Amino acid sequence: QIPVDYLVTVGIRAEAVAEAAHLAKLHKTKIRCFKSAENAIDEVQKLQKKSKGSIILIKGSRAMGMERVVEALK
Repeated sequence: QIPVDYLVTVGIRAEAVAEAAHLAKLHKTKIRCFKSAENAIDEVQKLQKKSKGSIILIKGSRAMGMERVVEALK
């Protein structure tokens, strides 16, 4: 069991993390994959509002601009 409620990945290389999470039994409906940080921001904000108290793991490289996603959560 994966101890997160949702996984959000950003970037092509992070897709491997999503695949591994699914193999570790995180349901596909709990995994979101995006090509860019900008594309992920709206979804992360929706998840934050919809799923208060849930653990959302956001994974991507610094080169993908992940700080923008984190800033959007504040």
